Amino acid sequence: MKKLFLLLVLASLILTACQFDVTADLYLQDVMDVQEAGETIFTNATLALEIGGADEADKQQIVDILDAQLHQISNIREEERDYSTYLVVDYKIPIVYAESAEGIYSHAEIGNHIFTFALSSDNSLYIAFNKPRFDALSDQLYEEFYRRLSFEDFSMRLYLQNDLRDTVDVTLYSVYANNIPLPYSSDFTLERRDEIEIRFSNVLRDSVTTPLPSETTGIVVRKFADLSLVAG
Repeated sequence: MKKLFLLLVLASLILTACQFDVTADLYLQDVMDVQEAGETIFTNATLALEIGGADEADKQQIVDILDAQLHQISNIREEERDYSTYLVVDYKIPIVYAESAEGIYSHAEIGNHIFTFALSSDNSLYIAFNKPRFDALSDQLYEEFYRRLSFEDFSMRLYLQNDLRDTVDVTLYSVYANNIPLPYSSDFTLERRDEIEIRFSNVLRDSVTTPLPSETTGIVVRKFADLSLVAG
């Protein structure tokens, strides 16, 4: 009886963990436009959320929760992955500009989104994570469906695309680039129309989702790339 109880407890813990992933497109023309104009541009992203055996009413409620926390969700659909069902939605992630990394923390747009891409004046690319907003989404899912979002199997994948007329040098930090692990930093040259598939390493992912003591508001900012236009 005790063994059965422990198995049931373990099963309930597993069921409360909800896997998810984010995929986004990042076009260098958008990044440069944000820097030049100092205005926010939104890029395309996709969120996939494991929903298991949710019925139609539950799925609609999950969609309503996502709609309240994400920007302009659309193209709602389901996908089967490794014998699990995922609810998939397209939405928009902002790209913002700040003079310095410190300025990203106080950018007005950061508070409205779970993830934000940011460019600083030295052409460094950052990812900003809004932990309070993420926690609100996770808490809503738990209150309604006893499921919390789990970062243990979370992945973020970016497709960095050079749609400029110029060649761009890119330095990447602690990511997988085209499935190659980069534990430190590594340099790439993107010719026009070249693309790099970037996936955050576990170290970068855990760093992004774990605020430092100085990040008292729960906004976390981490650099993952430096850009440099190559003179023609």
